[in-house]
Amino acid sequence: MASSSQPPLKGYNNYGVYLREKFGGRRVFKVIVDAGFTCPNRDGSKGYGGCTYCNVDSFTPELPRSLAAIRAQIEQGITRAKENYDAEKFIIYFQPNTNTYAPLATLRALFDEALSICPQDVVGLAVGTRADCLDSEKISLLESYTNHLMVDLEMGMESIYDQTLLTLNRGCNHQDLVRVLNQLEKSPLNLCVHTVFGFPGESRDMMLAYAHEINRFPQIKFVKLHHLHIVTGSIMAAQFKRQPFKLFELDEYTDFLCEFLPLLRPDIVVQRLFGISDLKLLIAPNGPKKSPNPIPHRPSHPPPLRLPGQPIRPGLTSLRICGPAPSPTATHTPIFPMLEARGLCKSFGGKPALDQFSFKVERGEIYGLLGHNGAGKSTALGMILGMVTPNAGDVTIGGVSVRKDRAHALAKTGAIFEAPAFYDYLSGWNNLRILMSYSGGFDATAARTIVERVGLSQRIHSKVRTYSHGMRQRLALAQALLPEPEVLLLDEPTDGLDPAGIKWFRDFILELRRERGMTVLFNSHLLAEVELMCDRVAILRDGKRVFEGSVGGLHDEAPLFDVDFEPWDGVAALLHTLGGALVAPGRISLPPAADPAELVEWLVRSGIRVRKLVPVRRSLEDLYMDIHNGGTSDQRI
Repeated sequence: MASSSQPPLKGYNNYGVYLREKFGGRRVFKVIVDAGFTCPNRDGSKGYGGCTYCNVDSFTPELPRSLAAIRAQIEQGITRAKENYDAEKFIIYFQPNTNTYAPLATLRALFDEALSICPQDVVGLAVGTRADCLDSEKISLLESYTNHLMVDLEMGMESIYDQTLLTLNRGCNHQDLVRVLNQLEKSPLNLCVHTVFGFPGESRDMMLAYAHEINRFPQIKFVKLHHLHIVTGSIMAAQFKRQPFKLFELDEYTDFLCEFLPLLRPDIVVQRLFGISDLKLLIAPNGPKKSPNPIPHRPSHPPPLRLPGQPIRPGLTSLRICGPAPSPTATHTPIFPMLEARGLCKSFGGKPALDQFSFKVERGEIYGLLGHNGAGKSTALGMILGMVTPNAGDVTIGGVSVRKDRAHALAKTGAIFEAPAFYDYLSGWNNLRILMSYSGGFDATAARTIVERVGLSQRIHSKVRTYSHGMRQRLALAQALLPEPEVLLLDEPTDGLDPAGIKWFRDFILELRRERGMTVLFNSHLLAEVELMCDRVAILRDGKRVFEGSVGGLHDEAPLFDVDFEPWDGVAALLHTLGGALVAPGRISLPPAADPAELVEWLVRSGIRVRKLVPVRRSLEDLYMDIHNGGTSDQRI
């Protein structure tokens, strides 16, 4: 954990968060299109064989290589994204090979066709290419689409050293890229450069210098980072077989990224940190077979949960919020609420998603947020995290405004928001190392403590793709708890867990509150869990708060009883004498202070047989359904 004398490691701008905020909280997905292009260093124009490290099939392993019609590819891609990833909006991504290496008329026809498909859902166009395959006419064509779309132009930088580019058979040099970057200095296009780390002959310092070169060009908005893979079918695979050379292993590359990322300008958005190759084609690196520093296992919780067949919802984000750590000497008790929202309003496409939503959560309180799908819960959480900008209102955490000073407001906040997304091909431990390093440096001791606490010690060095849904949730919780947050935001944290997993999660959160006085905002559809965990709840409907009150207060109202009396004559008058009432056939109410035994005694004395008198516990579910079936005003208890 960073001390006050040494500033914490700078975080980085995540592309997923960037898209979510840009497009009003909607889930945006890239649909890959293969338009059948080649490259000038493949077809003889500038060489043959392509880049020595390249086998196109290896870096788009999920893409069908059938070269179906553009329309069919996009329609199928959008359908898959909606079904598998709950995607709402789409960026059409021309990725394989060089996607401006064709006559202007051909490019216009291809791009126009692609963008005519589902225009109401397509929000962007992304084109991957080489700088030496761009001219002013092609740039103007791409810029013409920026009137109504976000347009990303992705260019391969690969290396900044001409000797490396020559060895790689790129057929171009770094000045080709510099020329185009200068030409695009005032362009409305979003410029992205792609780099690869680990080429033979380049030292660590030479690779770190990539950051300084990227920083020279303020027009570069996005970067994609990748460590070198050796894949079957590439020229480099044959070279590597004849004379193997040193490659980044995952642990080494993780350490390198932790050194490289702080060197980038703070405005640059990182689209990718790791490349993914088809495992059937990947020759090297294979990653460490065994962690060099295994963590001792002293399980203090039940073993990790396994949910066979449980679907994993991708795109879910588990967050440990970046920001400067407050002074460890600050021990005063604040006079303000730990978390407060005031008059939050947000509309998407003219439709209100949140309307004048306000609430306060005191230090050490567990506060529940309830509502149907679309009620505004996720929008509210997005505003608390600074990921969705409100049209009006503000959120303060520890008295600090999220809108005015997001870094400090979120410095001691942890969150599980939507669904945990991790690097599936890395171990849980390496995921924690990377994510901690972005926002304050990796504290191995703290990480070991949390890993053991959440019951993942035995599997923390396994790849995340082997984790069950319950294990992923535990890893997400571990990430959110590093460093020790004062406020914890939980968005459907028990979604998909079995009963044992739900109980473990509930007991864990309650224990954290007892030990640390942690403040928790809890959003869930499991009303029984909310009732067992939360001190107070708010219920949202159509973006408005329709109820706020104490969970305990549900049981302070007039108690209800299911009854069976014989005869019923005279029962109503007797109930009225005791302050009770007949509220429905077979159900009565009594004053909170009334003694049911006294009622039974009175009934028996009056010659009425009592066959049944059973207390009815009014649950949060009863309240919730009553409100959604008829309640309209903002109620409080």
